[in-house]
Amino acid sequence: MSFIGKSQRARSLQGGTEVQNDPDAIRDKDLLSACQSVLDELLRSMGKQDISLKDSVVFLLDETSPKNVKTKKRSPGALKRKDENKRACDFHRFMEDFAVSLSQDKIASRDDVVVFIRHRFDEHRYFALRLASSKQDILDFSNRRFECGDNNIEILVRQFGVWLLMGCRYP
Repeated sequence: MSFIGKSQRARSLQGGTEVQNDPDAIRDKDLLSACQSVLDELLRSMGKQDISLKDSVVFLLDETSPKNVKTKKRSPGALKRKDENKRACDFHRFMEDFAVSLSQDKIASRDDVVVFIRHRFDEHRYFALRLASSKQDILDFSNRRFECGDNNIEILVRQFGVWLLMGCRYP
């Protein structure tokens, strides 16, 4: 009788370790903590600047692709320095154009705090921009990017007409 009790205890302990060693459960837990860390980094960085998330306009810059256009994908190792400089200039130009269109559309004035949450991209991709209406939108965006294999999410903030890189997360 004591033998049966020991084997049942051994089986229950073994079942517990299987759950702890399950790669999918570990991956899901890591993914959740990475998404939460993006939100925490945003809130911490904004707190240092005395900026409130509820008083800010938060945009999520996500990758999209038109159905009739094939995107050209290259590995990060294959990019040359010239390409990286071009990407930086293209993104800077994009941000400036966007800031002008924000003012024209009355979405945000120059004095409003505008937050961009984006992932790394190159010049052969297309983008969709959407307004984040809650913290959950930010978590969902991070989750989707990490599930796609992206490991770089940047948080950019514009206040009084100046763009600042507030934080990056590499989970």
